[in-house]
Amino acid sequence: MYAITIQQPYAYYITLPVEDPRHKRVENRTWAPHPAAIGRRLAIHAGKGRDWLRRPVPFPHPSIRDLAFGAVVATCRLAACVHIDDLRFSDYSDWAVRHPHTHGPFCWILENVRVLPEPCPAGGSQGLWRWQPPAGLDEETL
Repeated sequence: MYAITIQQPYAYYITLPVEDPRHKRVENRTWAPHPAAIGRRLAIHAGKGRDWLRRPVPFPHPSIRDLAFGAVVATCRLAACVHIDDLRFSDYSDWAVRHPHTHGPFCWILENVRVLPEPCPAGGSQGLWRWQPPAGLDEETL
């Protein structure tokens, strides 16, 4: 399974339900993923770094006790990758253009987020990387 490392608190925001105004369903990167990743499940790895916790976000930061570091916390379906200049012409224009986490330049559209029952420790890496789920996590969980 492909995985991507996302710093906290943004990995946490991905785990939130869409009813929560802080939820994150757009991941912004300067690069597009390999086309083979589109439409597949993607593991969300919460990075070990804490630098992003010092940056302002449009919402109050979650409690540090609620955050995992250095672990896969969820999976999602990578539905699409759309350049920000093309977003208003895409199938996702009705919500992604107004989504508070949409910044681009490449907007990775995340769907069907599944939070893992417990964070799974993992080293992480830059770019897309391969993650082997531990035994005991079935496809329904992932």
